[in-house]
Amino acid sequence: IIGIRAGDWTTAEKVWINKAEEVFEFSVPMKPELVRFDDGNFLLKELMFKKPAEELIFQLRNDDSTGRIWAAGELAKYLESPVVRGALRKTAENDAFWAVRRAGVETLSGATGENLEAFLKARCTDANSKVRAAALHALGLTKNPRLAPFFENVFRKDRSYVAQAEALAAIGECGGRDYILFLKEAAALTSPRNIV
Repeated sequence: IIGIRAGDWTTAEKVWINKAEEVFEFSVPMKPELVRFDDGNFLLKELMFKKPAEELIFQLRNDDSTGRIWAAGELAKYLESPVVRGALRKTAENDAFWAVRRAGVETLSGATGENLEAFLKARCTDANSKVRAAALHALGLTKNPRLAPFFENVFRKDRSYVAQAEALAAIGECGGRDYILFLKEAAALTSPRNIV
């Protein structure tokens, strides 16, 4: 099913793919804002669908959760754009679904030349532990030793084993030898599936 949205107009066109390469044309009242292959997410697929940043930002704001996650990942190709980074920040802060917020954080972690430390620290207080873990992972990738006390504090205060484990991994990336004793103490803690 090919889903097309143009303003208030939408359609879902069923097509059958019989050859390795096919062309489908549809009549629409204006330039589409959103085109979805497999609208409804029924197929197991690997999708390569080149879209400009503007269309991906629209999809990030207006599609279903699967489409929003996909759009966030695709926007990694456009991280040099301040508009794209702003859209991803807004998604990481405000999207209703935690997996979309996490996708926004993960994509933004690839942005270079922009100081994301304060933004990522704020994401470490997200209501969902997987979003917090993604932010901790992104901060750990900076390998900034100045952040080690922050990671230790998160480890001690966060009640999620997922976030605690990521805080420890970040200390492994950023901390010096003076954190060896702390890491040994943390390793002695019990957690489900030894996640910590």
